[in-house]
Amino acid sequence: MAGEIHGGDLSVKRVVGVPATYFYPGHPLVPVEESALLEAVSFARVVASMRTDHRNDRLWRMLVTFILACQLNDSEARLHQFVRVVEGLTFSWNKKELAARTAEFVDGDTDTAELQQLYALRGKVEHLRAPLREIIGDARERRWKFEWHAVRAETLARYVLWLTLGSDALAFILRSDEELNALWSVAEGPRRAALFTPRLVLSRASSRWETKRPTDAAPSPVSEYPNVES
Repeated sequence: MAGEIHGGDLSVKRVVGVPATYFYPGHPLVPVEESALLEAVSFARVVASMRTDHRNDRLWRMLVTFILACQLNDSEARLHQFVRVVEGLTFSWNKKELAARTAEFVDGDTDTAELQQLYALRGKVEHLRAPLREIIGDARERRWKFEWHAVRAETLARYVLWLTLGSDALAFILRSDEELNALWSVAEGPRRAALFTPRLVLSRASSRWETKRPTDAAPSPVSEYPNVES
């Protein structure tokens, strides 16, 4: 709400609603510390500058895509958009390229085959096909695995934005296809290692979801999101 006090009387001039933000069941929640709030302030300044400086339209589109994804109450649509945010940095054109490039900024325990499947799921949603058919297993296992991928997709998108908004060097690279393509050349490996630090421990993102894995003796977790049936 916004308003004013005039003559000792309070009047409300405007009431603005805040769009709902959805979280996946089992997504790890962390306390908000002062350091995170200060970091958010610095990111806000970067975002504010992009409103007038349009040289980094790619980063702006990545940010808008992420915000819209957080407001979606649909697992398939969320996964699709979060993977698109990651593609903004990886500049990838197929599942092998996305997996190989993503592996450069996540911990070494991450299976590249799982990253390839994440891209394949994004493709199924993009082309209006049933994404759960991409996953092996019964109905409960496939639903669980899809949500598992969705949690990881959101974590990857958050990390990519955190990395780029906090790095002037990366933000500059994102300004052009030529700079971004050059970054992913073989010769630029050491440069990427310096830019992609600290690496994301992706396994932590899905650790709590692992405990919800369906078994023969237990019912599958109930999704809060539609369109994740086989």
